[in-house]
Amino acid sequence: QHNRARGELLNLTVDMGPRSRYRLYGRTGTAESELRQIATMATRQPSYMHSFAVTERHLLLIENPLEIG
Repeated sequence: QHNRARGELLNLTVDMGPRSRYRLYGRTGTAESELRQIATMATRQPSYMHSFAVTERHLLLIENPLEIG
């Protein structure tokens, strides 16, 4: 996803393990220093995440019923 107002590319990762979580971050360039963590959310059972929605003030995750595990 692209946040045009901030000139930032937004993305999502799923960290799987004993303490699984979703992590949303933004990047304004190609350097690692330009990576900004926006939010994290713990999850007991990670779900398949294909995409997410972006509004002016929020990032929306949709947890599908297909669980990984």
